[in-house]
Amino acid sequence: MSNITPYQYSDHPNEEGMESQDEHDAYRMAVENTLYDDNRTAIGQVKSVRRVPVSRSTGQASKLTEMYDIEFLRQEINIEDHKIPLHDLFNRLLTDPNTGLAEQQVRAIEQRDGANIISSPMEAPTWVRFCKNIFGGFSFLLWLGALLCFAHYSIESGIHREVPSDNLVLGFALIVVVLITGTFSFVQENKETEMKAAFDRMLPEKATVIRDGVECEVDAKNLVLGDIVIINAGDQIAADIRIFDTKNFKVDNSTLNGESEPQWRSAEYTHENALMTDNLVFYSTFCVEGWAKGIVINTGDLTVVGRLASYSIEHDRKETPISKEVSQFMHIVSVSAIALGCFLFVVAFLLGYHWIDAILFLIGVIVASVPEGMLAIVTIALSVTAKRMSSKNCLVKNLEAIETLGATSIIITDKTGTLTANKLTVAHVWIDNQIGEIDTSAEENPQVSFETTSHSWKNMARIAILCNSAQFNEDKSVPVMLRDTSGDPTETALLRCVEAVEGNADVFRQMHKCIVHIPFNPMTRIQVSIHECADFKTNGYLACMIGAPELILQRCGSALVQGQERPVDQDYKNAFFYAMNELANLGE
Repeated sequence: MSNITPYQYSDHPNEEGMESQDEHDAYRMAVENTLYDDNRTAIGQVKSVRRVPVSRSTGQASKLTEMYDIEFLRQEINIEDHKIPLHDLFNRLLTDPNTGLAEQQVRAIEQRDGANIISSPMEAPTWVRFCKNIFGGFSFLLWLGALLCFAHYSIESGIHREVPSDNLVLGFALIVVVLITGTFSFVQENKETEMKAAFDRMLPEKATVIRDGVECEVDAKNLVLGDIVIINAGDQIAADIRIFDTKNFKVDNSTLNGESEPQWRSAEYTHENALMTDNLVFYSTFCVEGWAKGIVINTGDLTVVGRLASYSIEHDRKETPISKEVSQFMHIVSVSAIALGCFLFVVAFLLGYHWIDAILFLIGVIVASVPEGMLAIVTIALSVTAKRMSSKNCLVKNLEAIETLGATSIIITDKTGTLTANKLTVAHVWIDNQIGEIDTSAEENPQVSFETTSHSWKNMARIAILCNSAQFNEDKSVPVMLRDTSGDPTETALLRCVEAVEGNADVFRQMHKCIVHIPFNPMTRIQVSIHECADFKTNGYLACMIGAPELILQRCGSALVQGQERPVDQDYKNAFFYAMNELANLGE
């Protein structure tokens, strides 16, 4: 993507022109009172994210804003505040980590940036949405059919003394169908307002801050840039915050990125991407454990959640498949009915019918071509499906979305905790250069395709139990695979597997007391523990390590195969990676 700049550069500048330009700039700077702020420091670094309000207009300015938002999101939320030193960040935001902002500063910043709330889209009034359901889409064709029925009845009443009331009844029947189906659709779609209100209740209401050296609690909407915030367990984070002091601090980012497990956060800068680094926490996420202290770097629409919300608001939603099909069907029916009616009108007139009778015939043909029951059938079918989905805790805010979901062939989403229950089960193991299978459907004592007396399996099971923090929360009367556990899903799967095949996992842990435990880290991708053995005083301690297969292989000099140690040479590595590919092809 090319950047367009209003400046033009010459390959061979005129020295005299440069001198006169410099003199002109010096004179301008001397006489002008206001200078343009380019949002950069003296050395060219960006000072902060520009506080630009989200545009709600529909003109050229909104198009430029839309292009800016798309580019901004495409660059993975370009936030730089997590990279710069804390001293520079405090100086930039004119705050102190111990005393915080002064009340005068807070009022000035709040007047400049506005309240710490995410802008809501402009919503149509209730009566407009109701009329859209009553008169929009296929309902318009039924209204036209009812009008033609009344016109047919009126014309016949003016010609004949006794007129059958069939057209009059049909006209009122069409109106009743439209009103019932339209009202039903409006009530269903009106649940969107209730869902929005429920979402607003989930947003943070209070925040603990330090202002003028005093710790106090304020409304979350009153947080400003540079506030020093204290986060405790159970708090919902009220802004995008740079952390500079923590104690066993964990956050739940599932509302932002779908990550099912709480994430450790610290004051360390660990990644260039703002969403991946450890020293940032974001608006609407939760603190589930520990304590932290940080500085507010973004509020309102400029938070990560606010930018995502603004992006979705500014972009028009595409028409649903069922809307396109109904629209096409309406055009086909309308054109066909009018063409057929006009043709038969000409034929009737040529056959000697009076022109008024021919017009009545034309109206009858058009009304007969309108599928009066289609709207009611579609609405009822979608409503029944919405009711069934509601019983499974799925709220449908638009009936057309149900058909869109049915027409979807590919869904791209994160799997763990979203499409699955975030419960893992060991299905295969690789021991003695063979892939063994474990029956995952068994609740206890699963069938296995390998020899459980093998030294390789015994050592693997020992490591899987010892280098593991998962624990059973229920007694042994419950089948192993159904017992409630506490711990990481991967560690839980290993614990259940070994307990189901070998048993007595707790006794084995008691025999091998844990001395040191280094938990799994997504950066190193390994977990290490050191244990006492029965002969640890003479033969030393037992070190166990679990992690990414390729990293474990790099740290091993020998392997246990068929009860004998063999060097990890190129032949063993080839077999190792071949087994990895085979398991990967199985979806593991």
